[in-house]
Amino acid sequence: VKYGSSGLVNRMRDLCQIVPYNETDGTNCARTVSAALDGTPYSGFYNVDQFLEVAAENGQLRDAYSGYKPKAGDLAVTNHGQHVVMVTENGGTIQNGQSKGGVYETNKKPYEQRGGIQFYITTSDYSDLYPSFHFGTGLSPEKLW
Repeated sequence: VKYGSSGLVNRMRDLCQIVPYNETDGTNCARTVSAALDGTPYSGFYNVDQFLEVAAENGQLRDAYSGYKPKAGDLAVTNHGQHVVMVTENGGTIQNGQSKGGVYETNKKPYEQRGGIQFYITTSDYSDLYPSFHFGTGLSPEKLW
C-alpha cells in the first residue's frame, strides 16, 4: 500500500501477482483495468474501444497531445489504440501484459509505451469513490474472466 495514493491505483496494485496474462482473447489489459474500475461506467469492459466510446460520451477523453497532465488513476490508451494502462502517482503505469505474464507496475511513462500514446481517459474522477479500498485476498483470476 502506498499511502496518499489513488484508491483506483491501489485497486490495480491489488491485481499484481494475482491476475495472469490470459492470452485466449487478447483483451487482458481492458478486462484488468475494468476490474479496478468496477462500480464506475467502465466496469465489465473487455476491449479498448469500449473505454474510448464511454470516455467520449462522458467528456473524459483527452487527446494525448492536448496539454492534459494525467493524474494517478487516469488511463492511457497506447499501442496505436490497442492497449490501456493506468497511470500511477509517479507518472508510471500499471498494466496487464504478455511481456511480464500478468499485471505489473513500472516506472515507464505512458508515452514510453510501445506504439506511443493516443489518449488519456480521466478516470481519476472516480478516485474519491475508493479512497482506501482494496480488493483484499478474495480476488481470483476466475472472477475476471
